[in-house]
Amino acid sequence: MLALFISACGGSGSGSGSGPGAGGSGAPPPGPPAAAERGSVAAGPSAAGPKIDPSVLAALLETSFAGATRITGTPQCAISTYTVRYHTVGGAGEATESSAAIVVPSGSAAACAGSRPVLLYVHATSFEKSFDMANLQGNREAQLVAAMYAARGFIVVAPNYAGYAGSALSYHPCLNAEQQGADMIDALRASRRAFAAIGASDSGRLFVAGYSQGGHAALATQRAMQALNSAEFKPAAVAGLSGP
Repeated sequence: MLALFISACGGSGSGSGSGPGAGGSGAPPPGPPAAAERGSVAAGPSAAGPKIDPSVLAALLETSFAGATRITGTPQCAISTYTVRYHTVGGAGEATESSAAIVVPSGSAAACAGSRPVLLYVHATSFEKSFDMANLQGNREAQLVAAMYAARGFIVVAPNYAGYAGSALSYHPCLNAEQQGADMIDALRASRRAFAAIGASDSGRLFVAGYSQGGHAALATQRAMQALNSAEFKPAAVAGLSGP
């Protein structure tokens, strides 16, 4: 099982002295803070914007580039986008935080209501440290994924990778299969823990897909899930679309 222990700075007790031999009560000094569990929620979930109706999403797509809906299909569901921050690790195993977008469908159509399948989507390379899959106004990849999947009935979990979107990590471990597979699992675990708070009902069917760098990371995620050999992670299908 993957585990994370965050090292904490050791500090001395207060000047009053309470440890053995310090003239105090003899109680031991306080220990370090509890370790943050890897894949646990660090902050959120928080709304990344207002709910977007299908017609509004279609108009947004066509504004970004004409003919987009011929690629994505006509949106059927309203979508709500949230951000969750979670505990994970960097390329050297150091403790850090990252974030993921969670896009949730809703509506009266059968494909939009009730328990829904989950797509873990792993994005392509970006050279912008601010890249954020929760930014549906300015991120074309996020728009396309939301339209093709969330607006057609999937709960989409789209991690930003450690090092992006306000992550505490100062760099991004590009094409580090071990780190990225673990990072995606951490994002999915944290997102599942946030589902109840945002009205997302998981049907239990999981899909993993990614494009370019995300294709590499999707296959790394599949390998990491297979190594865990746990009922927690049993994808129905994995698609590594293209390579980096």
